[in-house]
Amino acid sequence: MIVPLLIAAKAEVLLGTLLTARNRAVRLVCILAMTLGGVLSVQDVERIPAAHRPLTVFLIAGTLAAVAGARLFAPGGALAALRQVGAAWWLAPVGRLTGALLVVMPVVAVAVVAIKVVGADPLLLGASVTIYAAAVASFSFSLAIFVGSSTAVTATLVLVWVGAVPAAAPNTWFEQWTVVRAAWSVFWNTVPLPWRAGQLLRVGSPVDALVLAGWVVAGILLVGWASTAARPLFRANGGGR
Repeated sequence: MIVPLLIAAKAEVLLGTLLTARNRAVRLVCILAMTLGGVLSVQDVERIPAAHRPLTVFLIAGTLAAVAGARLFAPGGALAALRQVGAAWWLAPVGRLTGALLVVMPVVAVAVVAIKVVGADPLLLGASVTIYAAAVASFSFSLAIFVGSSTAVTATLVLVWVGAVPAAAPNTWFEQWTVVRAAWSVFWNTVPLPWRAGQLLRVGSPVDALVLAGWVVAGILLVGWASTAARPLFRANGGGR
């Protein structure tokens, strides 16, 4: 039982790595991220306040994860291969997500070194960035299953970049519309956004960790559901080819 499971896990991790590394959009974003890190490391990093440097890292990590995650279960070959997996339902999402992170996190590590994040515990910083990247990737591939990779990337990138705004901001945006403000506040405090990852790094709150980890679990459950109960749905969406 253990040996076949390990072989299947290795195959899914390798597939996730290849789906990520061989995609031109992912490679382009990785190159841009490393170029930005290189530029900041030689001349502009001192212009970024120390308190804002972790947020810059989270923005880079979220951008990479959004693009990479959308490829893992995109309609077409990646989604069709999900139907052919004979192992446990959770193995494909866990394995492919791990493979994507193996591509994304080294680039993020370069950004951390280049931006010179100071004053943060290295272990907590690494854990915060990793769980945030995993949550964003899970959010991205959850959307991609149903709306396609391009739409999923666009929607997730908007959330990543707009989500740098502090959590209290929606209260001022919709001050005159109580219902809208309440709905937006719930949305803002639920989806995986950079401000929450930054708060996790500063405070180390279990609530922030649970919210981000919840999106990882939700993405895994959604893929498991899509591989069984929703097969006719994603066959129509291109997964049967």
